[in-house]
Amino acid sequence: MNIGTSGFSFKDWVGTVYPSDTKRTEMFNRYVELGLNAVELNFTYYSIPHFKTIESLVGRSPKNFMFSVKLNKKFTHEIWKGDVDGLDELSHRFHEGLYPLTNEHKLGAIIAQFPYSFKNEPRFVDYVKKLHDFFGDVLVVEFRNYTWNKKELLEEFAKEGVSVAGVDVPPLKELFRNDKPLGPISYFRFHGRNANWFNFRRYDYLYSHAEIDHLASLTSEVKEPIFVFFNNSYNGQAVQNALELMKKVSQKI
Repeated sequence: MNIGTSGFSFKDWVGTVYPSDTKRTEMFNRYVELGLNAVELNFTYYSIPHFKTIESLVGRSPKNFMFSVKLNKKFTHEIWKGDVDGLDELSHRFHEGLYPLTNEHKLGAIIAQFPYSFKNEPRFVDYVKKLHDFFGDVLVVEFRNYTWNKKELLEEFAKEGVSVAGVDVPPLKELFRNDKPLGPISYFRFHGRNANWFNFRRYDYLYSHAEIDHLASLTSEVKEPIFVFFNNSYNGQAVQNALELMKKVSQKI
């Protein structure tokens, strides 16, 4: 099982997770030292990945360490609103930047996190399938809008090779929630359960021991490959929960 956090480079992790003198360029090294065996790269959401940057991360990662990469926001937050003709060129550039990962067999998944405004409509269903045409079975999709809570549709995605992430969020009726991931990749994203989801405090949450027990049981019920990422990043709470889950899982092996 691959367990880590969504991102590793946060200012508020310095002094809480990393030593107080940690520089930004040293954060990945400090992350690796924590003992987690995977990370979800989120800087690729803001910019197309650069070959040299990815190559550096690969070179500093342990042998069995795996990466997940967040799909750039042009794919998940922009193109679907208009003309999708630019997908071919953009996906080619994205693939080029990830080459060091694919070449070393360290790319576990590409996670496409869609915004709340991306609703279950026929044209958007088609868009998800089009993304799969470009990225293949490494693609995992995560929805935020409750309109995607349709079992038949999610199973259809899975049959076509599109993995749908298992998502833990606050029990708000507006949000997509999915305890069990579907598709070729069993991919979990645990965001925390802060009820103040629709403001800047959404990721300020620490899972309790009982909640970690429940999340661990969910991960034990799915097939490999399994990826688990905590996104409750505020003050390093994601690290605390990820390490606790890793310890719990290892005790059961």
